[in-house]
Amino acid sequence: KKANPKPKKERGTPPSTIKSYNRIIKMVSVGSGQDSNLLTEENFKDVLCNQHDLHEDSVKGIINSPIARSMLQWD
Repeated sequence: KKANPKPKKERGTPPSTIKSYNRIIKMVSVGSGQDSNLLTEENFKDVLCNQHDLHEDSVKGIINSPIARSMLQWD
């Protein structure tokens, strides 16, 4: 064993994941005609399910994601 092992790096959210969430948020914002800061969970779900035919379980996964919640300032 090394005497002073380096601490493991904290693994942040990959840029590709952030980019994907940004795309979804923009899609919902455009579809609802609202600024992303004004989106509610309900209209987020409505736009993705009704305008983009995403399955409700998939949308719930996005809505419950800590990343999406943080980006949408829901928590």
